[in-house]
Amino acid sequence: MKRRVIPILLFLMAGAIINVAVAWGCSYFVIPPFRKCVVMTSEEFGVESAFPVADRVSAVDVWIGFGLSEMTARNWTRDRDEARAASLLVPTSEGDRVAAIVSRQWAFVLGTQEFGGPRKLRVDAGWPLHSFTGYASVVPFSYLVNRRGVTIRQKAIGAIAVERTVRGQPLQRLFPFKPIGVGAAFNTVFYAAIVRLLFAAPGFFRRRMRIKRGLCPACAYPVGAGETCTECGKPVRTA
Repeated sequence: MKRRVIPILLFLMAGAIINVAVAWGCSYFVIPPFRKCVVMTSEEFGVESAFPVADRVSAVDVWIGFGLSEMTARNWTRDRDEARAASLLVPTSEGDRVAAIVSRQWAFVLGTQEFGGPRKLRVDAGWPLHSFTGYASVVPFSYLVNRRGVTIRQKAIGAIAVERTVRGQPLQRLFPFKPIGVGAAFNTVFYAAIVRLLFAAPGFFRRRMRIKRGLCPACAYPVGAGETCTECGKPVRTA
């Protein structure tokens, strides 16, 4: 029993490590395109567990890419009509009085929209299912229209904030580490199964080749007329 449990635990551990690596790789390298803007409550956004904005609604910009979903909530309010009106302002990087900002996580539109206090960011990462989530409260304290774009101060919860450079512009990313129950479990088992198959494949093909050559699949000793190998005593399959 112990000899079976230990390999299973090792494969699950390997699956968990790969799961984290894939989720964080998606968070770091994938720059998701804008998909839609919706109106969400704080409960739907999931932010009430990280920030004290219960019983509020907001216009939420949704960015979806491979293994990554980013949601940026704008100004929280108790007025659903106000949030719905704000959702009509689609993030853009073109037009008059608009600064081109490479960091699509924040999607600030300069000159046409006021900075209404902290914005909430939610990142879900992982493949084939989202397995980790994290939040950040983003507070712009300097918005100079220059090559540096927008200087941002942020508070991350359930995530690690990092910065990379894309096309000469600073791009802030989040490494989420708060598990999403079903997604984290499924992805771990999924990658553990892949690792198990990778380890099992060489032995499987080796045994098949030995059987075709008339050798014992266990020790490669020439097979006799009996049902067991005369060298190692293991059962011999002739087909």
